[in-house]
Amino acid sequence: MILLDLFTNINYLLSLVIAYAFIRFFVNGPRNKSSKDVKNKIIIITGCSAGIGKETARDLINKGAKVIFACRDKLKT
Repeated sequence: MILLDLFTNINYLLSLVIAYAFIRFFVNGPRNKSSKDVKNKIIIITGCSAGIGKETARDLINKGAKVIFACRDKLKT
């Protein structure tokens, strides 16, 4: 009886681990592995003083693009 409870608990734990891995992988989606060349391109980003716009601007600058920031708040930009 104890052995059956042990297998049930291990099966339950294994199911939780698999479900967690599945959800984490598919909800987050694949990482951006874009191979597009953006060097020497001019890109205008709106709302890049915070949030996803800020991270997008950083990524594009690191890839060599020329980024124009289009924001409302001059101090935050």
